[in-house]
Amino acid sequence: VSRRAILNAIFYIERTGCQWRYLPKSYPKWKTVYSCFWRWQKNGVWDQVMEALRAPVRAQQGRQTNPTAASVDSQSVKTTEKGGHVASTETSGSRDASVLP
Repeated sequence: VSRRAILNAIFYIERTGCQWRYLPKSYPKWKTVYSCFWRWQKNGVWDQVMEALRAPVRAQQGRQTNPTAASVDSQSVKTTEKGGHVASTETSGSRDASVLP
């Protein structure tokens, strides 16, 4: 199986969000694509690709080659298993033990 066909399949999965098992028959077998993807992920290949492409793509867009800022929204970062008021209070049951008024 050609690497190009595997890359096309990975890009299809990324673009459509379909599950690996539902990869259309026009692509290589899903197990082949998945095993290549996982091996590349484990070996840092995707990080190397992103690092190699970042500067030229940003320059092509007329931006500085290195990012100067980043933003993270609350949907991207998990802060606690529990949420809100429950996570910030003692579990003793006493209202006096609460951190919040």
